[in-house]
Amino acid sequence: SPVAPQGADLARAKGWLAGATRPLAIVGLDMLSGDSGCVLRAFLEHFAIPFITTYKAKGVIAEDHPLCLGGAGLSPLADGHLLPLVQQADLILCIGYDPIEMRPGWREAWDPARQKVIDIAPVQNDHYMHQAGLSFVADPGATLEALAQGAAARATWPEGEPRATRA
Repeated sequence: SPVAPQGADLARAKGWLAGATRPLAIVGLDMLSGDSGCVLRAFLEHFAIPFITTYKAKGVIAEDHPLCLGGAGLSPLADGHLLPLVQQADLILCIGYDPIEMRPGWREAWDPARQKVIDIAPVQNDHYMHQAGLSFVADPGATLEALAQGAAARATWPEGEPRATRA
């Protein structure tokens, strides 16, 4: 059965999500299995969270989706546009993401002392290529459903930086 977080860590993650004005998701290969793609899309749309995919996760949500910023990790040109946006995010959601899918420039691509980071993966982070303030070893789809339960939608990125990056 899918496992989802609960308790104090889930409440803390929900608080981070509710307080974020510049959330960003990095979606990895683990989101291609099962029915998690539909849950992922609904979650990102509900919270207006722009997302980057690894090249291995391309297609989990259509590339022409307005929140999609494209694939990262193989192209230094794309990374040059995407990494500055990662630095501007106040909440980073690593969803089914394994940094082994990315180029070395994506190691420690954010500062967990300055940015809130939630890692959601079916296996424990033992690679230490990035750090997170909260790490859920759980089913990513079930975790997104738990995070979204009872949470209101609202506008994000008031200055429109993801649209500019996408363009």
